[in-house]
Amino acid sequence: MAIPFETTSTISITLLSVIVPFFIFAITLLGNAIEKAKEEESKIKKQEQENFNNQIKDIENKIKTSKETGDSTELEKQLEKLKKNREKSNIQLKNTQKKYSLLNFKKSVVFPGSFFILAILFNESAKIYMESSKISISLWILAVVAISTGIYRLCQSLRLVQEVGITSEEFQTKKFTHAFKTALISHEKDKEEELSIDFKDIIFPCTCNLNHELDIKFKVYLKKGKIAKKTEVWFYIPDGFGLIFPTENTSWRQNNDFVIPNIRTVKIKLGNISIGPHTPGTLKVTTPNIVGEYSLMYSLIAEGYSSEIYKDQVKIIVA
Repeated sequence: MAIPFETTSTISITLLSVIVPFFIFAITLLGNAIEKAKEEESKIKKQEQENFNNQIKDIENKIKTSKETGDSTELEKQLEKLKKNREKSNIQLKNTQKKYSLLNFKKSVVFPGSFFILAILFNESAKIYMESSKISISLWILAVVAISTGIYRLCQSLRLVQEVGITSEEFQTKKFTHAFKTALISHEKDKEEELSIDFKDIIFPCTCNLNHELDIKFKVYLKKGKIAKKTEVWFYIPDGFGLIFPTENTSWRQNNDFVIPNIRTVKIKLGNISIGPHTPGTLKVTTPNIVGEYSLMYSLIAEGYSSEIYKDQVKIIVA
């Protein structure tokens, strides 16, 4: 029969010439992804090992107890099953390490390359012994086997590259999706309203006499957003202060589970506030008849917006 020596030789040389570029391409493109995939898969397997060990310890403790109190046959069966599963997991962990080693230089280049070189040598030797058909055919068959083995080793590496590539793409997609969601949330937050307040003609801490009438003027403006609807300032006023404006009958006390339990609260309505112009407001109180340092806490409220409770900005010292 006619033996296709040239075909065998061409295939061997072609495959030998592509393995180094393939290795460089794979490592350049997927170097970090390969390492990450290996770490993630190994981490999962090690976690399985740890879970099996914990379950085995638990079953062993139960067996000790059950031997003292009754039959432990069922528990021993469970223990045996867990140990077998742990052994399987251990084998899978070793296979994981072995699998990713396919993309090192030795196993991706040296091993397949050696088989392709061997195939060339067998093929050329087969040509020399053409007069002896048995020897020639045997050597050519060995060349084909060497090519097949080299292709198999190369395909293993290609399959791993594909697996890592898909995993990497999924990871990048998830990463992009997460980044997009974060950017969207950030954008939405940037559009949310944020209010601010400035006090006029008064500097805190403010020192006053007993039973002094104090006129606290302020202005509220929109720092961020388009419009703050139904804006209000809530002042939380300690006992001892008298309300002049708004009047006492407009105040109420918070519940016992409020941040400041049972605190007297007065609401000053300012309406809608847009970017640019500020909206003025006034709180008029009389100071307590007891010397001390007091804080008039407040918060800014609007439709869909509530600021923190500012506790230390409005301090009044009654002397």
